Amino acid sequence: MAFQINPLLAAFFLFLSLAKIFPLNVVTASDPDPVEDICIPNGRSSLSQSFVFSQAIVSTFPGLNTMGFSVARIYLGPGGVVRSHAHPRASELVDVEKGVIEVGFVDSSNKLFAHNLKEAVVPRGMLHYIMNVGATQGVDLGFLNSQNPAFQIPSFALFGPKLPYEVLEASFILNRTTIDALHEIYKEFV
Repeated sequence: MAFQINPLLAAFFLFLSLAKIFPLNVVTASDPDPVEDICIPNGRSSLSQSFVFSQAIVSTFPGLNTMGFSVARIYLGPGGVVRSHAHPRASELVDVEKGVIEVGFVDSSNKLFAHNLKEAVVPRGMLHYIMNVGATQGVDLGFLNSQNPAFQIPSFALFGPKLPYEVLEASFILNRTTIDALHEIYKEFV
């Protein structure tokens, strides 16, 4: 009687041998069930002289954790300005929903790019502003490609903390009296 091999059993042993030689690595790229998605943030907004904004960043809206983006909704009155600022960790897509809004930024060669746009992209870390140049209220959405983009206002950063007088005098050609006056204005932002 000849020895017979069951084809199904042979295929099974072949599969086991190949699995041992070439192990299967399974990698997942994200958490399939992040618990933070069910968190509800506190409703916060910030009032300035000429604009109001609400933001959804990871510190105020934990559901964005691991998502890699943030959102801000900005309401600008006529002539309203979001002062010059930068996002060191994100680029920003500005989408104008209502009104005539100018978006401008200064590149590393100190060239100003400013236009009235419906959509604009501000490169990461670029100093930029948003201004309502229309006669009615303007509304825009800012989408940032980081869950923690940061918001740095140069005047706060330079005149809030006590930088050495010599640095500020050399940088801005100001005297100590003017520097002290600016420190007094910006000290609350430190």
